[in-house]
Amino acid sequence: YRRLGFLRNDFPQVPMIALTATATFNVCRDIHTALGLQQPVFLAKTSFNRPNLHYAVSFKSGDACADIVREACKGGEGGDSLHNNPTIIYVLTKREADDIA
Repeated sequence: YRRLGFLRNDFPQVPMIALTATATFNVCRDIHTALGLQQPVFLAKTSFNRPNLHYAVSFKSGDACADIVREACKGGEGGDSLHNNPTIIYVLTKREADDIA
């Protein structure tokens, strides 16, 4: 974000927004300064505790795609199932992401 300050100089009339999920107050202030943000500034701060989110870590076998399909097809009401639940799957490579997609 520090290198984006030139955008304010090059495009002074374009509205700008900065979003972050984890910045401290000092980092937010630094972002505000670096980007030359004008008033009004709206800051919404909430807790990191998100009771509506469920986190799970699963070890994959040799075939990650098969593991995900098997998990997604489990169905049922259990919190550990991917069935009918929005899901983010982290992988190590673009190739893995393409294969799973």
